[in-house]
Amino acid sequence: MGEDAELPALFTTDRQTVAPTFYSCSFSFTKFVVGKIGLAETVALMPLLASGGVPGRIEHLTHTTIPRLREEWLRAIAATDASRQSR
Repeated sequence: MGEDAELPALFTTDRQTVAPTFYSCSFSFTKFVVGKIGLAETVALMPLLASGGVPGRIEHLTHTTIPRLREEWLRAIAATDASRQSR
């Protein structure tokens, strides 16, 4: 998540094993980014997909780098997970 890369296993017979986790994490990271920039700005990213301009626009809007956003997201989901386990 938060990287411009493919997960090769999604294109193999291992897809059933890795896809649920990959898509859940993708959704979670996207939801995190929406929380940072808002829904309208997220929708406005769609035309930038073809040109590869999405990461730069997200960095501009959040005033931070994608790797830093990823770190924040990982901390946020760890905190969420920890609070669920203590209930």
